Amino acid sequence: VAWGALPEGSCAFVNQRWSEYTGMTAEDAAGWGWLAAFHHDDVGTHMEKWRASLASAQPFENEARLRRAANGEYRWFLIQGAPLRDDRSLYLLELRDVSELQALADAVRRHEIRHLALARLTSDVVYYLRVEPDCRMVIEWSAGTFANLIGYSPAEIEALGGWTALVEPADLRLVQRRAQRLLAGEEASAEYRVRTRNG
Repeated sequence: VAWGALPEGSCAFVNQRWSEYTGMTAEDAAGWGWLAAFHHDDVGTHMEKWRASLASAQPFENEARLRRAANGEYRWFLIQGAPLRDDRSLYLLELRDVSELQALADAVRRHEIRHLALARLTSDVVYYLRVEPDCRMVIEWSAGTFANLIGYSPAEIEALGGWTALVEPADLRLVQRRAQRLLAGEEASAEYRVRTRNG
């Protein structure tokens, strides 16, 4: 889906795909008529970002819901735009349906919330990791248990340089190999030594 805008943000043209999806003709969408296709809860944020992009001449990006004329369903779209010409006399915007990605992200967030709730109740050391090659980015810890066993708070560990700063240097390669397996989508485990606050 694509459409063009004048420098003040009003609609200059829409493509056929826009009309097929929204049920709005080029005449319907002209000026500020295009806003009628957006979910009312998303209009305020969208317009705020749109005006900021126009004022700064920076590329535009936002996610918002658009109504599908065929069934009245609102679906999420990633909307990106940039000046089409150097003099900023016309902006071209592209809209891509990302509803399935949104649904997947929501499911992942619900999954994390359940697991984090369990992590707070266990006597084990539990932590969530954003899986990167260096294993530094910790999302959340079972903080109370961790502080009792290791002696450092999560904030102190981050200040030291992250989790790997506490790993026995001779065992660091094991941790890195585990990270590589996780990055490859495999399950992975490793036994390694961690330095506590008392050394």
